[in-house]
Amino acid sequence: MKMTAAQNHREIEPFSVVELFAGIGGFALAFERRGFHVTDQVEIDPYCLAVLSKRFPESRKHTDVKD
Repeated sequence: MKMTAAQNHREIEPFSVVELFAGIGGFALAFERRGFHVTDQVEIDPYCLAVLSKRFPESRKHTDVKD
């Protein structure tokens, strides 16, 4: 029996995403709406980090891409 694309999609685990230079998380929001899992975000600006912490409490935050 051949599976449809929708059935196939449900069996695949979501891809993980690391958002670099995250700002306030616009790309992360779009990725999550498409079923991706945002694991880490990198942003140096303190205000943006505060927004990210509120919007995406489950993802790890970093202030330097070398961390």
